[in-house]
Amino acid sequence: LPIFAVSRGPRAGAAVGLLGGAAMVVRPANAFLVAAVLAVLAREDRRSAGRALLWMLPAVAFQTTISTLTFGTPLFAGGPVPLGSVWEGALGQLISPSRGLLGYSPWRVVPLAALAGSWRGGADRDRWMLRFGSIAWVGAWMLFGAYAEWWGGFTFGNRYMSDFAPLYALGLADAWRRGWMGHWLARACLAAAIGWAILLHAVGAGLYRFAWNGVHWDLTPHIDATPSRLWLWTDTQWQFLLRRLVTDPGPAMIFEGAVILACIAAFAILGRRASGRVA
Repeated sequence: LPIFAVSRGPRAGAAVGLLGGAAMVVRPANAFLVAAVLAVLAREDRRSAGRALLWMLPAVAFQTTISTLTFGTPLFAGGPVPLGSVWEGALGQLISPSRGLLGYSPWRVVPLAALAGSWRGGADRDRWMLRFGSIAWVGAWMLFGAYAEWWGGFTFGNRYMSDFAPLYALGLADAWRRGWMGHWLARACLAAAIGWAILLHAVGAGLYRFAWNGVHWDLTPHIDATPSRLWLWTDTQWQFLLRRLVTDPGPAMIFEGAVILACIAAFAILGRRASGRVA
């Protein structure tokens, strides 16, 4: 959802409408984030916000038509959404050992703190995005927390709250702007948290799909039938894959390692060129 980068200028309404509509087709719950961007746009120029709504109509019409033809309802696929304990689901979205957002990406503590901190003091355009975005984030958090299968079924890590990646990036930038990362210890902790996230997601991308010695963490037994396992620290999803990484990495991780090394090299080259231009 790269709408933050294009939501400026005279064509902002069309850009937000087209991209926001596409985002809601991909996942209807992205409407929370789209609403936050619309709120920022409306605060500056109500006409642009109105144009954005008009440009969203084709995507909304497409989605409602497909849903009606396929499932018989424009809103839900296949019937009512089963509900569960909102507090268990909400906590699970954040801190469940095998599905928690902060367990797989602990660096996101910083942008979440920036979302909360955006309500203090004055606000420019970016902080208004964080303010409206924080309301959208809480709304989605409660929605997915209330879902009976809040863990997202057969998946690696957190499935639902990860969609707010653009907002987390903006929050991290704002935390840096506020000077929260000024001390070397804060930057070291952030680097370690990002490194941990890269490690887990690289291992998940390379190994999650495959069974190991006839066992797959989400299927043996099926996680939907044994959701209590989501809260066990003695047998987490990521521990299972890290054990395999050490004892039997397989050819998939050779490819993953090569890709990561190539990315590191590319960033190093780009960083050196950028430093040269600044000098």
